[in-house]
Amino acid sequence: MGVAYYRFETLPKTVREPNKITSKSRLDCTYHYSNGYKGIDPFKSPKNNQFFINIVDASNYISKRVSDDTITSRGINLSSMIYDCEGCLTAYGYPNKQIHLRNGKLNPLRAFKDDAYIFIHNEDKTVLEMLVFPNEKENIENIYYDFLNGNNDFGLDGFRDKAEVFYNYYWYQTSTKPNLFSNL
Repeated sequence: MGVAYYRFETLPKTVREPNKITSKSRLDCTYHYSNGYKGIDPFKSPKNNQFFINIVDASNYISKRVSDDTITSRGINLSSMIYDCEGCLTAYGYPNKQIHLRNGKLNPLRAFKDDAYIFIHNEDKTVLEMLVFPNEKENIENIYYDFLNGNNDFGLDGFRDKAEVFYNYYWYQTSTKPNLFSNL
């Protein structure tokens, strides 16, 4: 299985209201190229198959802090966002490897514990792209530095071109495909 791609963004009010989305801070998955990846399935809403995340400031509640931010959804931590460059907009992370979550429930990401992520976002974190590297946790730092140093973009533009609508909010159905990456 190859690299998977997901794009998240804060939806405009004109889309949030008719879709009964009250949160202004959530980022909805709008486009994806899953490449057969199933590791995000625990985060999909069972009601309507939407997939959305929140970027949470973790600096106040993680005792062994490895990052300032975490990505959460549906009460589960998808990943910490680990930065190793001052002021950059690219981070890496990986799923929780624990068997059980703090609440005692089985960790739905346990089967994906060896996967790794690269996160690319804009300054205000209203747009985030996630590249998933299955079974590459041991190599994620090398992947991250290759990406940061421009040695390898892992076909990011190709994933953007292949990306399909993840969930059909009415504005995506009726508009032409926007220039999604002008603000990254």
